[in-house]
Amino acid sequence: MTDATCIHEATHASVALHLGLTVREVRVKGWTKVPRYCAQLYPGVVRGMPIRTPITLLEEDCLDVSPFQVLVAMAAPSYLPTDDRRINKYAGLEAMLAYRWADKHGIASIRVQARAQRMTAAVEPEIYEMASRLEQEGVLTAEMLAERHFDQFQQARADHRRRNDEARPHGGEDRAS
Repeated sequence: MTDATCIHEATHASVALHLGLTVREVRVKGWTKVPRYCAQLYPGVVRGMPIRTPITLLEEDCLDVSPFQVLVAMAAPSYLPTDDRRINKYAGLEAMLAYRWADKHGIASIRVQARAQRMTAAVEPEIYEMASRLEQEGVLTAEMLAERHFDQFQQARADHRRRNDEARPHGGEDRAS
Protein backbone atom coordinates (compact mmCIF):
# COMPACT_ATOMS: atom_id res chain seq x y z
CA MET A 1 0.00 0.00 0.00
CA THR A 2 1.24 3.48 -0.86
CA ASP A 3 2.31 5.73 1.98
CA ALA A 4 -0.36 8.19 3.17
CA THR A 5 2.04 11.14 3.01
CA CYS A 6 2.78 10.36 -0.64
CA ILE A 7 -0.94 10.18 -1.40
CA HIS A 8 -1.48 13.52 0.36
CA GLU A 9 1.27 15.32 -1.59
CA ALA A 10 0.32 13.64 -4.87
CA THR A 11 -3.23 14.94 -4.38
CA HIS A 12 -1.98 18.52 -4.03
CA ALA A 13 0.24 18.11 -7.10
CA SER A 14 -2.22 16.30 -9.38
CA VAL A 15 -5.02 18.76 -8.71
CA ALA A 16 -2.65 21.72 -9.11
CA LEU A 17 -1.40 20.42 -12.47
CA HIS A 18 -4.95 19.84 -13.74
CA LEU A 19 -5.87 23.38 -12.72
CA GLY A 20 -3.01 24.74 -14.81
CA LEU A 21 -0.62 25.58 -11.97
CA THR A 22 3.10 25.00 -12.37
CA VAL A 23 4.39 22.40 -9.94
CA ARG A 24 8.13 22.88 -9.50
CA GLU A 25 8.66 19.88 -7.27
CA VAL A 26 6.90 17.37 -5.04
CA ARG A 27 8.95 15.95 -2.19
CA VAL A 28 8.50 13.66 0.78
CA LYS A 29 12.22 13.51 1.67
CA GLY A 30 14.87 16.09 2.42
CA TRP A 31 14.91 19.79 3.15
CA THR A 32 13.51 22.84 1.38
CA LYS A 33 12.94 26.50 2.13
CA VAL A 34 9.45 27.78 2.85
CA PRO A 35 8.07 29.53 -0.24
CA ARG A 36 6.27 32.86 0.03
CA TYR A 37 2.79 31.45 -0.64
CA CYS A 38 3.17 28.93 2.22
CA ALA A 39 4.14 31.73 4.59
CA GLN A 40 0.99 33.57 3.47
CA LEU A 41 -1.28 30.54 4.02
CA TYR A 42 0.13 28.83 7.13
CA PRO A 43 0.21 30.77 10.41
CA GLY A 44 3.62 30.82 12.08
CA VAL A 45 5.53 29.73 8.98
CA VAL A 46 8.27 32.12 7.86
CA ARG A 47 9.32 32.58 4.25
CA GLY A 48 12.81 31.24 3.51
CA MET A 49 12.96 29.17 6.70
CA PRO A 50 14.54 25.76 6.03
CA ILE A 51 12.10 22.94 6.76
CA ARG A 52 12.21 19.20 6.55
CA THR A 53 8.70 18.34 5.58
CA PRO A 54 6.80 16.85 2.66
CA ILE A 55 5.78 19.64 0.31
CA THR A 56 4.37 20.42 -3.12
CA LEU A 57 6.26 23.44 -4.45
CA LEU A 58 4.43 25.80 -6.79
CA GLU A 59 5.61 29.10 -8.30
CA GLU A 60 6.49 31.76 -5.70
CA ASP A 61 3.78 34.18 -6.92
CA CYS A 62 1.06 31.55 -7.45
CA LEU A 63 -1.19 32.89 -4.69
CA ASP A 64 -1.07 36.37 -6.24
CA VAL A 65 -1.68 35.12 -9.79
CA SER A 66 -4.09 32.17 -9.29
CA PRO A 67 -5.48 32.25 -5.75
CA PHE A 68 -8.60 30.16 -6.45
CA GLN A 69 -6.60 27.35 -8.04
CA VAL A 70 -4.01 27.34 -5.24
CA LEU A 71 -6.72 27.13 -2.59
CA VAL A 72 -8.47 24.27 -4.43
CA ALA A 73 -5.19 22.33 -4.61
CA MET A 74 -4.54 23.08 -0.94
CA ALA A 75 -7.96 21.74 0.13
CA ALA A 76 -8.01 18.73 -2.20
CA PRO A 77 -6.38 16.12 0.09
CA SER A 78 -9.24 16.51 2.56
CA TYR A 79 -11.43 14.75 -0.04
CA LEU A 80 -9.21 11.68 -0.34
CA PRO A 81 -8.93 9.98 3.06
CA THR A 82 -5.92 7.77 3.69
CA ASP A 83 -5.34 5.00 6.22
CA ASP A 84 -3.45 7.45 8.46
CA ARG A 85 -5.68 9.49 10.81
CA ARG A 86 -2.88 11.98 11.49
CA ILE A 87 -2.52 12.78 7.77
CA ASN A 88 -6.31 13.01 7.39
CA LYS A 89 -6.52 15.42 10.32
CA TYR A 90 -3.75 17.55 8.78
CA ALA A 91 -5.58 17.53 5.42
CA GLY A 92 -8.66 18.86 7.23
CA LEU A 93 -6.57 21.61 8.84
CA GLU A 94 -5.13 22.61 5.45
CA ALA A 95 -8.63 22.74 3.97
CA MET A 96 -9.85 24.91 6.85
CA LEU A 97 -6.90 27.29 6.31
CA ALA A 98 -7.70 27.44 2.58
CA TYR A 99 -11.38 28.21 3.21
CA ARG A 100 -10.52 30.84 5.83
CA TRP A 101 -8.02 32.53 3.46
CA ALA A 102 -10.58 32.42 0.65
CA ASP A 103 -13.32 34.08 2.69
CA LYS A 104 -10.91 36.69 4.04
CA HIS A 105 -9.84 37.61 0.46
CA GLY A 106 -13.24 37.71 -1.25
CA ILE A 107 -13.26 34.20 -2.71
CA ALA A 108 -16.31 32.07 -1.91
CA SER A 109 -15.03 29.16 0.17
CA ILE A 110 -18.03 27.07 -0.89
CA ARG A 111 -16.73 27.28 -4.49
CA VAL A 112 -13.25 26.23 -3.33
CA GLN A 113 -14.79 23.27 -1.47
CA ALA A 114 -16.92 22.16 -4.41
CA ARG A 115 -14.09 22.39 -6.94
CA ALA A 116 -11.64 20.60 -4.62
CA GLN A 117 -14.06 17.73 -4.17
CA ARG A 118 -14.80 17.41 -7.92
CA MET A 119 -11.15 17.71 -8.98
CA THR A 120 -9.95 15.15 -6.45
CA ALA A 121 -12.50 12.63 -7.67
CA ALA A 122 -11.68 13.36 -11.31
CA VAL A 123 -7.93 12.77 -10.96
CA GLU A 124 -7.95 10.01 -8.32
CA PRO A 125 -6.30 7.34 -10.52
CA GLU A 126 -3.50 9.76 -11.40
CA ILE A 127 -3.06 10.62 -7.72
CA TYR A 128 -2.35 7.00 -6.80
CA GLU A 129 0.01 6.58 -9.74
CA MET A 130 1.94 9.72 -8.77
CA ALA A 131 1.96 8.70 -5.09
CA SER A 132 3.48 5.36 -5.97
CA ARG A 133 6.21 7.02 -8.00
CA LEU A 134 6.80 9.59 -5.25
CA GLU A 135 7.18 6.80 -2.70
CA GLN A 136 9.88 5.21 -4.88
CA GLU A 137 11.73 8.40 -5.83
CA GLY A 138 11.23 10.64 -2.77
CA VAL A 139 11.24 13.73 -5.01
CA LEU A 140 9.48 14.41 -8.32
CA THR A 141 10.89 17.34 -10.28
CA ALA A 142 9.02 19.59 -12.69
CA GLU A 143 10.69 17.75 -15.57
CA MET A 144 9.49 14.37 -14.30
CA LEU A 145 5.97 15.69 -13.84
CA ALA A 146 5.90 17.37 -17.27
CA GLU A 147 7.09 14.15 -18.93
CA ARG A 148 4.24 12.24 -17.30
CA HIS A 149 1.64 14.83 -18.28
CA PHE A 150 2.94 14.90 -21.86
CA ASP A 151 2.57 11.11 -22.06
CA GLN A 152 -1.00 11.35 -20.72
CA PHE A 153 -1.81 14.13 -23.19
CA GLN A 154 -0.44 12.09 -26.10
CA GLN A 155 -2.44 9.04 -24.99
CA ALA A 156 -5.64 11.08 -24.67
CA ARG A 157 -5.09 12.50 -28.17
CA ALA A 158 -4.53 9.04 -29.63
CA ASP A 159 -7.68 7.73 -27.90
CA HIS A 160 -9.69 10.68 -29.24
CA ARG A 161 -8.45 10.08 -32.80
CA ARG A 162 -9.24 6.36 -32.56
CA ARG A 163 -12.81 7.07 -31.39
CA ASN A 164 -13.29 9.59 -34.21
CA ASP A 165 -11.95 7.12 -36.79
CA GLU A 166 -14.26 4.38 -35.51
CA ALA A 167 -17.27 6.72 -35.70
CA ARG A 168 -16.64 7.69 -39.37
CA PRO A 169 -18.21 5.68 -42.18
CA HIS A 170 -15.48 3.65 -43.92
CA GLY A 171 -14.43 4.71 -47.41
CA GLY A 172 -16.93 7.54 -47.48
CA GLU A 173 -19.69 5.15 -48.65
CA ASP A 174 -23.30 5.84 -47.81
CA ARG A 175 -24.38 2.94 -45.63
CA ALA A 176 -28.02 4.00 -45.41
CA SER A 177 -29.08 1.98 -48.50
